[in-house]
Amino acid sequence: MNRLKDDLDRELQQQIFLKNDVKRRMLEQAENPTKKLHSNWRYPVVLVACTSVLILFAILLFQDVGGYEKVVTGAEADSGLQLDWLIELLPFVIFGVIILSMVKFFQPFELPVCENCHEEWSWRVSIKKMFILNRAMSCPSCGENQYQTRKSRIRMSQLVLLSNVVLLINAFFDFYWWEIVLMYVAIIATAFMLLPYNLKLQNDEDINLW
Repeated sequence: MNRLKDDLDRELQQQIFLKNDVKRRMLEQAENPTKKLHSNWRYPVVLVACTSVLILFAILLFQDVGGYEKVVTGAEADSGLQLDWLIELLPFVIFGVIILSMVKFFQPFELPVCENCHEEWSWRVSIKKMFILNRAMSCPSCGENQYQTRKSRIRMSQLVLLSNVVLLINAFFDFYWWEIVLMYVAIIATAFMLLPYNLKLQNDEDINLW
């Protein structure tokens, strides 16, 4: 009986210590606010990556057209090749616009913040927490379980579904297999970089009504 009482007292003291530690961190953060490092550098990185992919596509297409121009001669052939070159470049322009629209629509640029201790999670921690099987995500600062909000899950689903845009574009234009692979890589990399900024946390788990 005494041992059980001692164990209960020990657990109670540990919980009180943890709560006091969280309160102390919150007071220190309120007294000495630190400036958050904005991660706006990721926005130009995405733009540069997408622009580089589009330029690579344009160069490869231009080389193919240039080799074909050496075989076919005449004014009519030249005008036809220019038109074909524009038609070949059109889907990549559409793809670039879609990528930029993704960045513009999913650009809160705010990393998730724990609702219990109000500590901001890093990009790497957010990625790790998102890909766990359990819906509860423990905060690395206070250890309390956090849950993704319903709105955040909807936005992430929309972001993942945008990967099917490549199949939609391919239905209207013919691509080589390596072009489709590069498009998928560009869209997955963009979504992977934007996912943590669309993760919003709450203390309680949403109740499923279905």
